[in-house]
Amino acid sequence: DIDRKLTSGRDAVMQVLLTRRQVWTISLMEDIKENLDDPTALSEITLTDEEKALTRDLVFPELQDSYEFGERAVEAELRSQGREAGRSFRATRHRRTAHQTQARIFREDDISTEDSEDLLLARAFNVVVKMGQRIEDFAKTGAIGLFRTKGKAVTNADTDGLARTIGGQVDIEAKVAAQVSVSEALNLGRDFSAQRFSREIRVAQYSSLLDGRQCQNCNRADGF
Repeated sequence: DIDRKLTSGRDAVMQVLLTRRQVWTISLMEDIKENLDDPTALSEITLTDEEKALTRDLVFPELQDSYEFGERAVEAELRSQGREAGRSFRATRHRRTAHQTQARIFREDDISTEDSEDLLLARAFNVVVKMGQRIEDFAKTGAIGLFRTKGKAVTNADTDGLARTIGGQVDIEAKVAAQVSVSEALNLGRDFSAQRFSREIRVAQYSSLLDGRQCQNCNRADGF
């Protein structure tokens, strides 16, 4: 179930990112075409904050869904084990306390909240900002390159080629970003439940082979 959720969550986030990448590319290419004779303007093209916020709001529900899946999964595992042992599990830590611990996981983010929703919103925005920056960088570099090499002789074929180059570079990174962010959200959900039931947990088993896509070195380190 975890492997399927990681795959479906990754695909959902990746689809959002790729769809928005297409919209962003069109927007940037319009700016480029309007300023092909002005290298200063080309170096300053950027996506709007509104475009980034919209994308964040599309990514966030997918991360929240993965988070809640992870949370439910641990609770289901504990309750199942409790029934087998003739015991009932109950939360031993308040939600606020668990969220305080989770906030420290995001050391690179300026987060003072104790709410998982805000944590995931911050992570979604972080993913979007990084991808947006990459698109902007590719667009600026490519546009200035066209200006320097072709000047006013730039054709639609040239700008179409630049758009394809941007897409090809960013699409690879979108897949990685989707995989990492969904895995992180799901594991944060599991971590949250584990913290709430911490006094009821006597033994925990760490598993790093969930998706079957490990390198030989890691497989050997894990005893395979």
